[in-house]
Order: sequence, then C-alpha cells, then structure tokens
Amino acid sequence: MTLARLREARAGAAVEQRNLAGMNYGNGYAYADPHAIPPHGWNNMARAGVLVTPHTLLQVDVVYTALRIISNNIIKMGNLRAYAEGYSQDNVVYRQFLRQQPAILTNTFGGGNLGGIGGSMMQCTGIDRTIWSMALFGEAFWYILDRDRLERPRTIEVLHPAFMEVKIDDGQVQYLYGSSNNRQVLDLWNVVHVPMKSLPGARRALNPTDYAGVAGALAMAAYEFGSTWFSQGASPSFILSTDQKLGKDEIDRIAQKFLIEHSGLSQAHLPLVLDSGVKATKALNTPDEAQYLQTLEYARQVIGAWFGIPQSRMPNALQRQSPMPPHARQEEAIGFQLDTLSGYIVPLEEVYSALLPAGQFACFDEQQLSKPDAQFQAIKIQALRMTQAASINDVRTRELGWAPVDGGDDVIAPFASNVAPGQTGSQAPQSSSGSPVDEADDDPPAAQARGAGLGT
Repeated sequence: MTLARLREARAGAAVEQRNLAGMNYGNGYAYADPHAIPPHGWNNMARAGVLVTPHTLLQVDVVYTALRIISNNIIKMGNLRAYAEGYSQDNVVYRQFLRQQPAILTNTFGGGNLGGIGGSMMQCTGIDRTIWSMALFGEAFWYILDRDRLERPRTIEVLHPAFMEVKIDDGQVQYLYGSSNNRQVLDLWNVVHVPMKSLPGARRALNPTDYAGVAGALAMAAYEFGSTWFSQGASPSFILSTDQKLGKDEIDRIAQKFLIEHSGLSQAHLPLVLDSGVKATKALNTPDEAQYLQTLEYARQVIGAWFGIPQSRMPNALQRQSPMPPHARQEEAIGFQLDTLSGYIVPLEEVYSALLPAGQFACFDEQQLSKPDAQFQAIKIQALRMTQAASINDVRTRELGWAPVDGGDDVIAPFASNVAPGQTGSQAPQSSSGSPVDEADDDPPAAQARGAGLGT
C-alpha cells in the first residue's frame, strides 16, 4: 500500500493501480534526469544479453543476501532514540536522552493503528522498505500521511521510487507519483527525500542498479547459462549435419528422434548412434569451457563489493571457510558499521532529526552491533572496575542491560582494596585524622582477596 492508505480511507474506494508495464525505461523510471550520467539510453541497455532492473537484479543470490544483511543489522539497533545535547564545564558535548520518546520514532509508519489512520505497517517493515529502496534505487521517498495538532509528522508512508517523478515547474520542485495513467501531484510539504549519493545539481540520487548493472548482468547471464545447460542434463546441444540430400520428412524424423531419445536429465546420458552419414557437431561449450563457476563467483564478489558486504559474510562457495574467532568478528562488525551501514544510518538520523522539534535529535543505538562476547565483556567490566571509571549501576545498565539497584551509584572498588563494597570517598572508614583507615593487615586473607560485587 502507498498513498492509497489515506486516500481510500477518505474516498471509500480504491484510488491507485500499479503497473510496471507502462514504464518507458527498463529500470521502472518514467523520467529523464538531465543531470544524470551516463547520458540517456543507459537504462535501456541489455548488458550481457539480459535486462538489468532492480527487480531482476534480486534474482542474483548475493544481491538479496547483501540487502538482507544490511537491513537486519539496522533493524537490530532498534528504534531511533531522541536526545538533546548537553555541555560539560569544558563545553564538551554529550547526549541526554529524553525520558519520553516522540511517537514518530517508535511508531513511524502507523503500526500502532493511530485512530485507524495509516493502516498497520510494522516499524521494522517500514525501515526494511526504506533500506531496500536506498540500496536498490539509491534513494527513498517518504510521504507524511498525518500530522498532530502542532503540525508535527505522526504517520509516514514509504513510496516506491520507480513511480516518483521529480520536475521543476517555474523554479519550484514538483513531485508526481503513480503510474502513467494515474499520477498524482504530491504536496511538497509532505514529501521527504532520502538520497544516498548524488551529484551536484541532480534532483535524483545515483542509482546503484544502473552502475553496478554490468556485474549484475554478468551474474544473471551466468545463471541463465547454467539453467539452460542443466535443464537438458549433462549433454550439450548439437548440430546434426550430413553430406546427403535429405527431404523435409527425413529431417523432421531425425530431429524428433534425437529430441525424444536424448533430451532431459533421464535420457541425456544415453549413447548417441548416428547412421546415413549424419555427423554431430557440438555447438555449446561445457560449463568448464565457459568458466561458469569462475565467472559466477567473480560477479558475486564484485556485486558484494558494490553493496559493501565483507567477504566473510558472503564466502566463496568453491572454498572451505573456517569460522572467525569472536574478537575478529567484532572487529569486522565495527568496520562494517563504518564502511557500509554509515551510508544508511547517517541519512536516516538526519531525516528523523528534521522531523523532531528544534533542539532534539535522533540516533540509532550502534552499540547493539558492537557488543563483545562474554570473555571480552568480562575483561571490559574488570577494566572499568580497576580504573574506577564507572559505578555499579553504570555497569549494570550500560554493559549488562540490567536494572539499577539502590546504592549502586558509587564507583566500584578495585579488587584487593581496603574499601568495602559500596564504600568510596566519604563513605570509606575514616581515622581520627580524617584519612582512610588501612585495615588490610587485620582482615583475613579471604576478605582481602574478595572483590566488590555488582549488587543483587
């Protein structure tokens, strides 16, 4: 569903029909952007004998896998959270998260069924559609369906970029949406454009499908070759020829006999016996001769690089892969965030921040993707404890995700210290002179070795 979710509720009837067949361009776009490169005609090219569009490109396994990995990682971070900026005495900025989160961040696409407006699209579905749109088309379009009494966005719909046309009318940007026979002029105030990469002066973002289409076409052609080959078993196609003059009936008889007795997986291996001077000339290369597997693997690696997927996340099917150790996987996850996910996260954070009141900003919880394994998490907690850089509740809430406890706001005492658990600073035992009491020699060895806990 698109804008029809609001229009149908008001008109009581269907208002939109989608049909890709009416589009002029192979990629579904019905527009010509003078700022786009290469020049016009690029979208209509059938590279490697196949037509590459965002939909046909999804037939390549690595494309679907790459988009699934990217979108799943972003969904794993959860809803964006609103915060205000605070400043220390030295004007060092830090984030102060709001206790009451705006509804636009937790229910952007009407999944909560706000008064029957906006349908029932789940939050993860709306983010998924946005990410896949950005990955395949290089951009995403949102349309604000509903606003609150303060004119703040309340429900948003994700539009399909293939049905969007951007024009300039008397110096004013104009958005037209829908199929060629049912196009609507959208309210400029309610359109949100989320581009990934674009050129100066361009009204549309660069389309990855167009520029990665060469590698995609190579992979699709390899798949088509393999499908054609294996549909007829392991037997290649032949040209039957003879020096004798044959009539039409004789030619049809030989061809039909060959097709009936030697086509298909169950009969392709049967021996071929020819008489009457008929010769069989092979007309199709074998997969080995055509370098089928090598070509397919090369195309997969190139496409994966286009989408920024590490090789360990889409391993070579021809090679045996050993599992990565936990610390290496964590380092890879950090690199994946910086090199790939940032291209999606930063635009979304900026767009969401623009929908919030002045002074409020939105951000993803990127720590959800870089959590260490149990061993390294224990090392991190121990380091925080020994350096007294965090309190008990800091460790419980930030590192373990547990609820805070009473009296847990004190700095954790290091191991083998003379300060009892939860007693630091002014709470530590004091001598008559005001200095902390050193009772390490009076404590039994077990008490000296026992460290302060994290609370119960």
